Amino acid sequence: MKWSVFLIVMLIVLLPQPLLSSYIQPLDNDSVKLVESTNYGLTSINGYINVNVFQAKQMIESNPNLVILDVRTLEEYKEGHIEDTILIPVSELESRLDELDPEEEVLVYCRSGVRSATASQILVDNGFSSVYNMLEGIIAWVNEGYIVYVKYSSIQEAINNTYEGDTIHISSGTYYENVVVNKTVSLVGENRSTTIVDGNGTGSVVTVTHDNVNITGFTIRNSGSTISGTVPDAGISINNVSNCNVSRNILTHNYVGIFVRPSRSTWFANNVITHNHIGIDINNQSTYNIISGNSLQENNVSIHVYYADFNAFFENNLTYSPVSVIVRYSSNNTFSENEIRNGLNGIILNGADFNNISRNIMSNLEYGIQLKAYADHNFISENSITNCSYAGIDLDEYACDNSLSNNTIANSEVGIDISNWSVNNTISRNRLTANLVSMHFWYANLNTIFENNITDNSVGLVVLYSQSNRFYHNALLNNTQQVSVSRDYANFWDDGYPSGGNYWSDHNSPDEDLDEIGDLSYVIDEENADRYPLIYPYGFVPSPDVNDDGTVNIKDLFLVARAFGTKPGDDDWNPIADVEMDEAIGIKDLYKVAKDYGKTV
Repeated sequence: MKWSVFLIVMLIVLLPQPLLSSYIQPLDNDSVKLVESTNYGLTSINGYINVNVFQAKQMIESNPNLVILDVRTLEEYKEGHIEDTILIPVSELESRLDELDPEEEVLVYCRSGVRSATASQILVDNGFSSVYNMLEGIIAWVNEGYIVYVKYSSIQEAINNTYEGDTIHISSGTYYENVVVNKTVSLVGENRSTTIVDGNGTGSVVTVTHDNVNITGFTIRNSGSTISGTVPDAGISINNVSNCNVSRNILTHNYVGIFVRPSRSTWFANNVITHNHIGIDINNQSTYNIISGNSLQENNVSIHVYYADFNAFFENNLTYSPVSVIVRYSSNNTFSENEIRNGLNGIILNGADFNNISRNIMSNLEYGIQLKAYADHNFISENSITNCSYAGIDLDEYACDNSLSNNTIANSEVGIDISNWSVNNTISRNRLTANLVSMHFWYANLNTIFENNITDNSVGLVVLYSQSNRFYHNALLNNTQQVSVSRDYANFWDDGYPSGGNYWSDHNSPDEDLDEIGDLSYVIDEENADRYPLIYPYGFVPSPDVNDDGTVNIKDLFLVARAFGTKPGDDDWNPIADVEMDEAIGIKDLYKVAKDYGKTV
């Protein structure tokens, strides 16, 4: 064997060049194309590439920019086609080439692969550089069980003629009808922008009366605008069912985008809901529903919850609505990680108890969060609220026993407003910065306010016609006016000794016994005084980065040097420069800053 290979190699080397050329011909143009083209690991013949249906499906899934061209007739297309296909019959292709881009990749198919081969050659001959012909056509595609979308005469007819548990794939187009889904089916639209169900201004567009229904991929629009009893016309009306899924739809120009009563355990996700009177209405004992990832824009009311408990609303985006969310007479609902911007009212709780509002972002509103009319025992925490023209958080009309904690409120008319006999509320660990008024109390008694950071506001605290509120462990820093109170109304401004009162940046009291409580009271008026003002802000942790700008530098040394040699009560005393936190600023403090000089903290 080895000698045979050797003799063949020697023969090739020793043969004269002309004789050798007669046996080894140069590659023709088609062969060159075969060698050069390696798109998707496939090879080209006649300028286009043949692919089977499995390879075609992989191409569709991996390339969102792939152009899919159906060259059959319109009637064939309606009977079933691949998702997001462009239809140009092969007989019209040469006259409609301007509808396609020669630089884009094009996958061509027909019924069995004959017309698509002809169409592929037309494309190649007209300068299209990346053309793929799907062998055996839509017949092979369907035989593999791959999805096709059908242009039905009506969606209702498709439902009526299908079986429980089936999935109906509906072609793009506009369907003028009112649909009743009365069996367990999945309705899947080809493209949510172009698969349109239009109620033509009458009744609810889609009514679901059976469990385990899925609706995805539609524009649902133009419901009626009437209310029959307590049931309004809606884009999608969910009636006394459970375990449904409504996702990735567009609901627009309906009286109510999605109406739910009394239904359970249904998921409403990633829908665009716009230009409705009410976007989503969860009503009448509907429980354990999840509303997430929806975009609600320019509805009069984006979300309405009425007598509905234990529902979860998270990661929704709500913009440009007079009322973003209103919850009435409902309990144990959760609103978390939503964004609410550019409207009038953010979240309103009216007579609603034990709800949780947390980690939401709100900006450019009149009111961020409002609790009204006996809204009690709610938990408002970790929200970021900015640029409210009235109040970041407003408790009004007997809103009692609520907890407001760890919220950040900035650049608003009023940070937190407690009024009209709202009592027994706890307001703690909030950060209120750069508001006109940080906290405002008006006819509000028996509230507890502690461990809040109140910084750089025009007025820190306004307490009018209110009494028996307790303020302690708050830090009031650099407000133009720290506090304003009504005469003859007494409140508590400390938590007794040794717990202490508040830190007031405009109060510099000596502390002879070094107990970190000032020896002189902070007097507000004859009825109101902090008897035990703190030497340091509550929870103060000293740092060489004295000015808290992230770097230990000359500015920090300057602050310590300027307060050098002072103690509480001295003119230049500055508690943040007391790096040792020993109530005396000296060489140890300078040394700590100098030792960490240049470090990033």
